[in-house]
Amino acid sequence: HPRGGGSRNMRFFFTRFTNNVQCEEQMMSDTDQNIAWEWSMLLHKVLVTDCVKKYIENDTYPSEKFSGPFEGEPLSGAIFWRHVEADRRAAYIRMHGNLGSASAMANGKGIAFNNARQFSERRVFSTIGLLAHEHAHNMGYHHKDHSPWGIQHAVETCATKGKAHMYRTYDLAEAALKEFTPAPSPPSPTPALTPQPTTTTTTTTTTTTTTT
Repeated sequence: HPRGGGSRNMRFFFTRFTNNVQCEEQMMSDTDQNIAWEWSMLLHKVLVTDCVKKYIENDTYPSEKFSGPFEGEPLSGAIFWRHVEADRRAAYIRMHGNLGSASAMANGKGIAFNNARQFSERRVFSTIGLLAHEHAHNMGYHHKDHSPWGIQHAVETCATKGKAHMYRTYDLAEAALKEFTPAPSPPSPTPALTPQPTTTTTTTTTTTTTTT
């Protein structure tokens, strides 16, 4: 299990890649798309660990939310963590050429990365931390809420120092399927052939002689 996390699960996902809005040319190569998929799954693997949960819950947050639809409502590390666990948001990923010095930007529906550096040119743990940071923005959290920075630091710290991702995962559905699926029946033996009696046919030739 994930370092004490049991069957904890994260339900938000990065679901697709989108093209440059200014042309039809695909902005991410197949290689970079594969890397992005793999790193998004690695982010899930780190997020479900006790290391990240405890880091966020013990971190210092403002007492109330700064902005957004829940402005003024109570906020703490524990409240933010429960929101992360319950979130079921889907988001797209794309590259963007007009972000200036920003590494990435969220708009509530997806995340745009600065195309000055492709995924194949980035560092894995800082990038999954950045994915988590921007996802917190998509959830409605402002920098002044501390949540984007809090989850980014939790992911990077637990991945690099705590090696939180170093555990084995199991497909519980596959295990259950094996448990309740009956084993195939062994093949039926080939029946032995019954010996048949041998029939012998004898031909007799008769010669007749006539005398005159």
